[in-house]
Amino acid sequence: MDLIKLAPVTDFDRIRYRTFPVLGRVVGVYRCDDGTFLAREARCKHQGADLGAGRLAGSRVTCPRHGWEYDLATGECTNMGSLPLRPHAFEVRDGWLWVSPMPQEAEAAAPAEEDWSQLFRLKNP
Repeated sequence: MDLIKLAPVTDFDRIRYRTFPVLGRVVGVYRCDDGTFLAREARCKHQGADLGAGRLAGSRVTCPRHGWEYDLATGECTNMGSLPLRPHAFEVRDGWLWVSPMPQEAEAAAPAEEDWSQLFRLKNP
């Protein structure tokens, strides 16, 4: 997997979240409380607004357009029924942040046990 050199780590000395254009996509980088970093998609799943223009409170960013809220630690949309923000592969190397231009596909959650039984009943009446 090829990574793109994004920004120096020192860019995050005073800020916790910033978005970057990467090959036609917007990637958000978040500095966690412990000093580690996360990289995720940074366009709202509703209408594609850049989440870098949103309000950050802890690890949650609110879309500036219609108020959809995402937890940057998990990618989950916390107030709407939305797909999560997918993570980007990411490294810190020699004081620089490096990111994959393509997001990683989210793993599909396994159905709950009761859902499996429903599927089984549908296939075997």
